[in-house]
Amino acid sequence: MKVFDASGQQLVALGIDTGTSNALSVLSQAVSVLSQGLSVVSNAASNALSVANAASNAASVVSQAMSVLSQAVSVAQAALSVRIDTQSQSISVLSQQVSALSQDVSARLVSVNNAISVVSNAVSVVSQAVSVASAQAASALSQALSVISVTDAALSAAINVVSNTLSNLTSIHNVLSNRVSANSAVAGSGSVTSNEASAISAQAASAINVVSNAVSVLSVIAESGVGQCRLSVKSTTSVTLQPYQGQLVWINGKAEKVPSGGVDLGTGGLTSATTYNLYAFMSAVSVMTLEATVSAHATDTAAGNIGVEIKSGDATRTLVGMVRLNAAVNFVNSATQRFLLNWFNRRGLHGANTFTATRTTTSAGYVEINTEIRVEFLTWATEAVGASCIGFGFQSTQGEFFATALAFDGTAQDAGGLATGPQANYYVMLNGGGVYSLAEGYHYATWFGAVSAGTGSYYGGAQQDQRCTVAISIRG
Repeated sequence: MKVFDASGQQLVALGIDTGTSNALSVLSQAVSVLSQGLSVVSNAASNALSVANAASNAASVVSQAMSVLSQAVSVAQAALSVRIDTQSQSISVLSQQVSALSQDVSARLVSVNNAISVVSNAVSVVSQAVSVASAQAASALSQALSVISVTDAALSAAINVVSNTLSNLTSIHNVLSNRVSANSAVAGSGSVTSNEASAISAQAASAINVVSNAVSVLSVIAESGVGQCRLSVKSTTSVTLQPYQGQLVWINGKAEKVPSGGVDLGTGGLTSATTYNLYAFMSAVSVMTLEATVSAHATDTAAGNIGVEIKSGDATRTLVGMVRLNAAVNFVNSATQRFLLNWFNRRGLHGANTFTATRTTTSAGYVEINTEIRVEFLTWATEAVGASCIGFGFQSTQGEFFATALAFDGTAQDAGGLATGPQANYYVMLNGGGVYSLAEGYHYATWFGAVSAGTGSYYGGAQQDQRCTVAISIRG
């Protein structure tokens, strides 16, 4: 075998046998096959590249579609978010409405429960009122008859005024008629002069005014009677008389007006723990004034003032109420001290007091268990007083009794009740009371107790449904 350089010069001659030559031939063929394979691979790569480009284009299209889809999804999410917010707000509003409805239902339930409680209390009050009603009916009828008597006297006086006024108008009419008749009989001589006409006109106007006032007074008296006023405690140092359903009070034969600002009375000159009658009168300058005095009252029988309750022997003073000052020389009108009554327009008044702690006695005779339970009050002689004592207690010794009685002014009114438990210190209910007629003026109701042996305990404290209570019902 010969080997040449780049210029074609022979460099060396190599000896190659036939086997080597054959091998080289095979190698050449292999190279040729490899070349063909590379060509196929190149073509395949070219084709693959084309496919890749097509795939890239497809991927670009897909990417654009994904972008559009993403935007659509974003829009859908925003719309969904808005709907969710709207639904959330609706749910929130609905929740608030449900909450408000729940509160309203709760409030209504509370109102219903309160109403039931009020009805229950009202039934209890009505029950007590029924027991007092028969005695109070006679008082109310008596007072009504008194008012009717005064009204009748006022009506009679007013009718007399109207009658006299009509008589004057008749006289005026007759004068005018006679003058007109004379004028007809003798031409001109009977004519009414301008002065006469003016005088007659003035008399007629005055008469009409009198009739108008009389009718007004008649109307007021017919509608309201003689006492359009009520007393109340204004402060610890003052009580006041105020207009009530009108403003007229019958004083000394006349319907006088209670000032719109009321009439006040102070504690000056008054004494502690003293009961006074209150009278309204007109001062020298025609100003309504209140007087507090221990002087008794009486029913007037004088014409024009018949049936009016006055200061005994003095028709210029009309009774309007009763008042008592406490130990501190103060006006007070509380549940434990009902110290103000009205003569006119009376209302039902309630008083009550309780033991603040459990109280005891070992006395075999009735004694006041403790003064702290007293209810002090005033009453009119014409009114009945309802009173009761009720609560729980226990006896220290089994088989021995303990007793309860309502008392007025230190005197037991009835036996109340005897009680004993099945064992020592066993709680039992105690009660007593009724409807009573008491003298007019100041009283106090209290709790009396006694035992056959051992110690009787009468419950007091914060337990309202068990503690011992004294209660009274009056009118004023």
